[in-house]
Amino acid sequence: MNAENEIFLSQATLIKQGASLLDSRANAIELIAKQRVHSQKATEERCNTIDIFTVRSIRLFRDTLTYLSKEMSRNEVENHFFLLPHVRTLLDIYARFLYLQINCPNESRQALVCLSYQLLLSKTLNSEPMYQEILALNKNFLNTETFSYPDSVRDFSFGWTVKKGLAFPNREELLTEENIKGSSVYSADVFGAKKTYDIYSYFSELIHGNPYYYLGKPHNERFLGGCNLCINVIFLIGINR
Repeated sequence: MNAENEIFLSQATLIKQGASLLDSRANAIELIAKQRVHSQKATEERCNTIDIFTVRSIRLFRDTLTYLSKEMSRNEVENHFFLLPHVRTLLDIYARFLYLQINCPNESRQALVCLSYQLLLSKTLNSEPMYQEILALNKNFLNTETFSYPDSVRDFSFGWTVKKGLAFPNREELLTEENIKGSSVYSADVFGAKKTYDIYSYFSELIHGNPYYYLGKPHNERFLGGCNLCINVIFLIGINR
């Protein structure tokens, strides 16, 4: 094994440790949520909605991280180009947490944003039963907020959530230097927050399949992916939540 591969393997090991730490955090949140799962109090429904979003987001982050670190350890570097879009997934998750912390002043607002995001899945799947089930689980909470969603999934849409101010904004508005430095306190000493959105845009271009980016041979994808895996872990673990 050459020195380069040893370096990437050591970084992959550190990344896996980060995934394990995130797993512990998700388990702790889930344990608290299970203790109130049978409660129908409005405050408990609100907390459950936030916890569902938090736990599932962290576990998606964890599993994506674990997959990427494993693939980064492989020597077939020409295939690492195809890992970069998954790195953007990690930035997507982090950006959503940023928004909830910075732009939602209280738990009620956080819960409404999380609930709207959950309902958008039922819209994507065009599932009326799923839509009604999600609303029923939050009935008491919504009554206390004097807030109502459309009666049917047919009348619900992403545009509706935007008009109500309940949609996650574009990543350009979220992945700013000010937001990142204010929320992930120690990240500024590790990685230039100012470049984060530029890197996100680069990954987005790859996701959309621009053929002019793809030359069929490796460049710096392994290095770029590895660096961003490390910093994404720092971002998410360091966020004040």
